[in-house]
Amino acid sequence: MWKGVVSFGMVSIPIRLYNATESSAKVSFRQLCPDHHSPISYKRWCAEGDHEVAYSEIQRGYEIGKDRYVIIEDKDLDNLPLPTAHAIDIEEFVPVDDVEPGLYYDSAYVGRSKPRAGWRSPRSRCATRSIWRRSTRTAKD
Repeated sequence: MWKGVVSFGMVSIPIRLYNATESSAKVSFRQLCPDHHSPISYKRWCAEGDHEVAYSEIQRGYEIGKDRYVIIEDKDLDNLPLPTAHAIDIEEFVPVDDVEPGLYYDSAYVGRSKPRAGWRSPRSRCATRSIWRRSTRTAKD
């Protein structure tokens, strides 16, 4: 689901989050034609060229003016400096009852992640796990 680093103070621990619930249990419906009961399809249509465009050929663009776009590729987004993309910075620990249940998005298990080069101390991970097991507090970022 996600892998990154949990940091608090001078301690950084590589972790991985795993889904705690199955998403396959969701019910989904298809949109059907009322006359033939066949699935409705949506065509990706180029208005200027008057032709259908395959999903795999569609590009992303950021509009910089009327009918003027900058093409954005995945590699462009990978290079953005997003410090929180793979890090969780813990600011404080609060009692579990202080966190509103509606703030939870999804349930996940925290597991160990493959250590990065230079990672030499699994003791901080073990100490943190031991403290969290005994604690009645939760992390707040």
